[in-house]
Amino acid sequence: MSGEQEISRVNDILHLQAMKATYCKIADACVNDGGKAAARLAELFTEDVRADYGMGPLQYLDEFRRTQQGWRISSIRFIQEG
Repeated sequence: MSGEQEISRVNDILHLQAMKATYCKIADACVNDGGKAAARLAELFTEDVRADYGMGPLQYLDEFRRTQQGWRISSIRFIQEG
């Protein structure tokens, strides 16, 4: 991997980490202003996002896709364990 590719890879990782942190912050804010939180969440997802929220002890899996607007969440799943 070239130095330029490595820098791009690290930049992508940092961007994805920041987006996941933003997702968590917005999810926490749903309690205070659900409408505003929903609008902000929509900015993080692809148009064809798949979301599956299970019940009970959960495992969290997500997928990302680079779009013209930057990285977006394309799939998020909470899978019931056990």
